[in-house]
Amino acid sequence: MNLNYLLYFQTLAKYEHYGKAAEELHITQPSLSKAIRNLEQDLGVELFEKSGRGIRLSSQGVHYLDYVDKALHELRLGNDILRYEKASFDAFVPIGLVLPAASSVFSRWVKDFQAGFRGKVFFSCKNGTTKQLVLALKNKAKSPKGGKIMNKYELLLILSASNEEGDKDALIEKVTKLLEAKGATVTSVDKWGNKKLAYPINFKS
Repeated sequence: MNLNYLLYFQTLAKYEHYGKAAEELHITQPSLSKAIRNLEQDLGVELFEKSGRGIRLSSQGVHYLDYVDKALHELRLGNDILRYEKASFDAFVPIGLVLPAASSVFSRWVKDFQAGFRGKVFFSCKNGTTKQLVLALKNKAKSPKGGKIMNKYELLLILSASNEEGDKDALIEKVTKLLEAKGATVTSVDKWGNKKLAYPINFKS
């Protein structure tokens, strides 16, 4: 099976539009269409079905996408880990981003993190949908050989820099009460970053 076909399938599944997917992949629409047909022939199922003038994932396509997301994530992470091990970094930090939602504040988060960490940090960034990133989080965390394992949190609350200190406290309290209402026990709320924009929340369900 051609590995590129899986990337093409994942991208087409994201847009459910041949034109937009082909543009992101920098290939022609006929090439994308042929690749998807070849993949479907290899698998013996139809991954997409017509929906009005467009397309959508078939039930088999939805199921297969979960496996493709996991597989491609593992390959990208493996590539990053090899590059990390080749260079002299002190920590490896995998990050999932939903763009463009995080684009305006991501650089500030990185600067805040680096300001509070002594050493060179390798950031492994993955852009994807919320569903794709949640699936990636469900996979077991991997640490490169000799790398430091950073703290893991059940929940990370991100607040706007424009929030007043009192507003932040009120929002954190509200989230804490929601978790407790669901039967969780909040064990700690940390303040991370110089501007205190991110609040890792540890809890036991």
